[in-house]
Amino acid sequence: MLEIRMPSEVEKPFRAMENVFSSLIQMHDPPDFKEKWFEGKSQWRLAIEIVSFEGSIHFYLRIRKPLRKFIESAIYSQYPNAEIFDAEDYAKKMPSTLPNKEWEIWGTALKLGKPDIFSIKTYSQFFEESVQTKEEKRIDPMSALMEGLATIGQGEQLWMQILIKPPEDASPLPDVAKEYADKMYAEKKAGKKKKGATFFDDTGSVMRHLLTGQAPEQAKESSEKFSLIMLSPQEDQELKAIAEKSSKPVFHTSIRFLYAAKRENYFGPAKAIPLSYFRQFATENLNTLKPLMSTFTKSSTVATWYKDERITYLKKRRLFRNYVLRVPPLFPHSNDGVFFLNIEELATIFHFMGQSVLDSAMSVPRVESKKSPPPSNLPIE
Repeated sequence: MLEIRMPSEVEKPFRAMENVFSSLIQMHDPPDFKEKWFEGKSQWRLAIEIVSFEGSIHFYLRIRKPLRKFIESAIYSQYPNAEIFDAEDYAKKMPSTLPNKEWEIWGTALKLGKPDIFSIKTYSQFFEESVQTKEEKRIDPMSALMEGLATIGQGEQLWMQILIKPPEDASPLPDVAKEYADKMYAEKKAGKKKKGATFFDDTGSVMRHLLTGQAPEQAKESSEKFSLIMLSPQEDQELKAIAEKSSKPVFHTSIRFLYAAKRENYFGPAKAIPLSYFRQFATENLNTLKPLMSTFTKSSTVATWYKDERITYLKKRRLFRNYVLRVPPLFPHSNDGVFFLNIEELATIFHFMGQSVLDSAMSVPRVESKKSPPPSNLPIE
């Protein structure tokens, strides 16, 4: 368990974190048949965690020990003034029997609203990042989360966890994106043929013949190659976003959050903090992050109303256990809890911000001064 103390000033937080995630793709080391089935090995996973202890915000990484030097070098290469040091596992300080008579918990895992090829809203859609843009004028979506975490009161804790690991095989998104685009073009062409040729189609063919010298049939075949003209602006934007997402490296991703509080301090509206944060990345025509109902710590099924309380209790215990073990959702029919996000999407959700963005969130520990090695000519004796 490592804790990260971020620097006071960060010039390009999104781009720097995207470069970090690009480096972390090198964790890719899938087990072979023997390692997987006889030695029980699996592709290593990394847990990124943001935690608020009664308003004090901390950033943690849960990693395998052999990866420590590699991950530290990836972070220091982009954030040279950050500090990384060992920390205790805060999750294991809590009673293992949560929820109990003293503590109550609430939480859920997340899933994508549409297939993985559709992108969520990324930082490039919030603003154009550049060094010249003053930090206080940047529209940083993560600042809303920091403001909310800083309001967590006495006897309360709010945990957010992002699990990532490189896919064992090549990313399937480019092939899926191509298949989706081909299907869309085919449907458009089929719809156009159903309408039949019109007087204007024939006139257009004659005009192209006069201007280009092509036969009407050749001009028609040539025009069909530029089938983008058949797409609406919304469909055009959709295909561009799909192509952009599939062009960057991706991680298998799971996201969950958990609110824990002593029963006398439990504050139900605190659940709005993480939910509203992830709502910022939703777009009407692309993708969104929303609760995975099989992990949502509330049961409202009419058919099981007589045992809702027991079902909710089991969901809470499983959510807490999976969080502590840093494993993806293990509920039946919950494959939606593991999805692909590329490095730009991950950098939008999690990155380090400068101090001027978080003037009111003073509970975030930071590196106050730069550290440098002693001069080479310093006398030893």
